[in-house]
Amino acid sequence: MAIRATDTTLTGTLTDSQGNTVNGTLTMTLQGYGATVPLISGSQALPGLTITTAVSSGVFSISFYSNQIITPGPLVTFYNISFQPSITTTTIFAFSENFQFSPGTFDFSQLVPLGAVVPGRASPTFVAPNVFTAQPGQFLTGLTSSGNFTTGPTNLTLIQANGVRGWSSGNTSPLAAADTGLSRIVAKTIAVGNGTQGDASGTLQASTVNNPGGNVNITPSAQIPRIGSGSGNGDLWGTQIQNSGNTDIYILAASSSAYTTGGLINWIPNSSLALYHSSQNFLVGAGTSSTGAVNFDSTGRNITFSNLGVAGWTSGSPSSAADSGFSRTASATVAVGNGTQGDASGTLKAAAITSASLVGASNGNTVTLLNVQDGTGSIAGTGAEVVMYTYTLPANTVAVGKVLRITVAYNHTTGSAGTTINFKINGQSVIFTNGQTDNSVTGLPASSVLTAEVHANAATTSVGMARVIKSDGSAFAGSNTASSLTWGSNQTVTATFTVANTDAFTGRMFMVELIQ
Repeated sequence: MAIRATDTTLTGTLTDSQGNTVNGTLTMTLQGYGATVPLISGSQALPGLTITTAVSSGVFSISFYSNQIITPGPLVTFYNISFQPSITTTTIFAFSENFQFSPGTFDFSQLVPLGAVVPGRASPTFVAPNVFTAQPGQFLTGLTSSGNFTTGPTNLTLIQANGVRGWSSGNTSPLAAADTGLSRIVAKTIAVGNGTQGDASGTLQASTVNNPGGNVNITPSAQIPRIGSGSGNGDLWGTQIQNSGNTDIYILAASSSAYTTGGLINWIPNSSLALYHSSQNFLVGAGTSSTGAVNFDSTGRNITFSNLGVAGWTSGSPSSAADSGFSRTASATVAVGNGTQGDASGTLKAAAITSASLVGASNGNTVTLLNVQDGTGSIAGTGAEVVMYTYTLPANTVAVGKVLRITVAYNHTTGSAGTTINFKINGQSVIFTNGQTDNSVTGLPASSVLTAEVHANAATTSVGMARVIKSDGSAFAGSNTASSLTWGSNQTVTATFTVANTDAFTGRMFMVELIQ
């Protein structure tokens, strides 16, 4: 007669207390039948009283006869279900529980064992017995009731990569959830964390961290918040790095009492020391904002200050106030001054300055060409004063005691009426021909080169003289004194002529020079 098919299936996934799946053997043994031979439905003998199945990666499935159809019964017998981990599992947990089944399919995690639940376990998943089973060469020999290991080998190795050496917050049972642990991340890398494998959120405390074979390398994923002696007000936070020859030291330190004002930074340089970022600009400054920082760009070639920045020098200690410095005053303009931004009261000294136009007062050149202009073409007379050439003299170009030289070359190209030549600064006549007109024996020649020297004898006045070699070989000289000038501001320099509207003039060349 054919044996009746099983009517019950049990499935499940077994994990240890850390949530890791396990490997081993699940065993179901029929119990509770006493001296009576157990039968299926009262007539067929059971094929076996013990059933086993392998558990791989925590998963198992096993089919059997329910206690509903086994006699003595129904529901007199029960099954003892036990699990024995394999020797290569990460834990040494095992369990043994009693269950009674009706026909159907069940998930092991939903079952409730017969009788009292094993202490320390909330559901029938995976529970540790009071004493560990010894595994030679792999595990310690046992646990006492206080949770302490007794005797065993020197080393404890967690074989699988997801093992955790953990600690709980209490001192009662090793079955409590760990909140602190050491775990493996990759080869030669251990994480200090919250008891979960791979968590590195923890803190390692020690009075000394020492590597007898070399350096101790600290490589944070984001930053090192603090290396130092405390967190209270007045404590010193800092890092000191000594070179191998003990000849140089790099110190980066800050006193927490002064941290809001930037703290203290001490630097004893080493010839190979550098501040460096591989791809981004490097900012050096005080406070939490980069507004006042000095920028070292990622090329390693450029240093940039903010628009209010000063590259300054002191007369002594670098912590003293600067008394000399470069600063920006406008685009493409740098001031040499007293260390205050925008100050241009300083002096620039050099053996030579090339490719430069020096237009400032007292610049050290004997003669400096300020402006030169070529021919104008024919300009008709009007009977009134007509501007032949004009030039804007920059402020502070001519210092008191220096001389401005103005030269004009012209031709009286049309007509023969008498003409007056005049040089003006800001509308003030600094030199004119004192009534001398051209085309006369004693006047100016029709084609002339007229030169005037204007002496800045005070901040607002000048004394000028003009001279020309006439066509008859004689010389002409004129002079004039002008006031209401401002050598410290921009001033307009003009060369003018006055002639009747029947005549015309042509400018040949105009030149302005500084003599000092």
